[in-house]
Amino acid sequence: MNAQPITRSHNLVALLKYNLSGAVALLTDVSLLYIFVELGLPQLPAVVLSVCAAGSIHYIICRYYVFRSFSRSFFTGALYFASIIGISLILNIGLYLLLIEILPLHFTIVRAISIGLVGILSFVLNAHYNFGTLTLKAN
Repeated sequence: MNAQPITRSHNLVALLKYNLSGAVALLTDVSLLYIFVELGLPQLPAVVLSVCAAGSIHYIICRYYVFRSFSRSFFTGALYFASIIGISLILNIGLYLLLIEILPLHFTIVRAISIGLVGILSFVLNAHYNFGTLTLKAN
């Protein structure tokens, strides 16, 4: 693997692509949730289905467009990706709950801060551990 430090411009482009793929996943999630609920599906199964679909789309975009370098099988990479996203979800909620108590800002701004910080961590973890396109040394 030809991993490069995050300070290189192609890694910054990958970070931008990662965030864009996350935005596509978010829009997919919310759109499918709305459609499922409008079709009469109860909210809990609708959320589960929409999250699974959106997460799958996010992984496929990351695998074939964002990172384009991988040595793991599709299934193994998907497990790594889901694990990192699960950890990110827990960190995101925890950071939000912490920041909402200490920052005198509107809750949507606090949410954006937590998403941004955890999103960068999620990118670094996926780029390094899952796709192997990023080294973590500070040169």
